[in-house]
Amino acid sequence: MKKSTIITIAVLSLLTVGIAVSQKTTFFGAKPAISETPNPTIQTVSGESITISQYKGKIIVLNFWATWCPPCVAEIPALIELQAKYPNDVKVIGISVDQDTSKLKPFITQKGINYPIGYANSKLLSAFGGIQSIPTTYIIDRNFKIVESAVGFHSFKEFESKIKPYL
Repeated sequence: MKKSTIITIAVLSLLTVGIAVSQKTTFFGAKPAISETPNPTIQTVSGESITISQYKGKIIVLNFWATWCPPCVAEIPALIELQAKYPNDVKVIGISVDQDTSKLKPFITQKGINYPIGYANSKLLSAFGGIQSIPTTYIIDRNFKIVESAVGFHSFKEFESKIKPYL
């Protein structure tokens, strides 16, 4: 992909997220773009290969994000707290859409991220119906069914209120 195309996509993504945040159009309850939970193999920053289904029996919070996305970065402390408060019941998985992955490991260390971070690829993104803006989060219940999807920044209290019915 040409550098100018990547820059254009990045700028448009930032504008989309910025408009959504400024107009408070972030929400839970969006109809998921897909009806069944995909189970692709995810390559993590730590070198592991994981699948979403290996966490079946837990509530999975799958978050698509990037280091250059201000609402994504602002949401990270809520996801860290969620993972720390419910370690036996919840598994947070981050999927980075960063093109330059060289900054991920230092970023993860700096932010104290306590959940796995995987690399996005076209197969993974298309498995989830294409990610139109970030952050985008899916909540998957213990039976491996997508029960919520969310676009934009969300606080710990918002995440917690959405997972509590499934605890």
